Amino acid sequence: MFFHKSTLTNRLDNLYLQPRFVCSAAVITRLPVIKKGAVQMTWGPYWMFYQCRLCGKQYKYSVENIQMPTFGACPICKKEGALIGESRDKIAGAADYEEITP
Repeated sequence: MFFHKSTLTNRLDNLYLQPRFVCSAAVITRLPVIKKGAVQMTWGPYWMFYQCRLCGKQYKYSVENIQMPTFGACPICKKEGALIGESRDKIAGAADYEEITP
């Protein structure tokens, strides 16, 4: 069976945009439909928390910026800080750490 390219694309688009259902343990759940070009929600950035060994400043870097040459360095002293923890750890006072962006 042959389809014109636009017909096949339209059929695939319609298939892609149709609601999907999952049946598991006698519970039917409707999965969300993701439209083309829609922005998907994420869990947010994954943080690495540091404390400077020289000045004591507390700061955090997002793992998205790991390719920065200064990743993990204190913004004041420019020296490498001590890794306190990551996002998965329960860091006390995590909101007090300064976010370092490029």
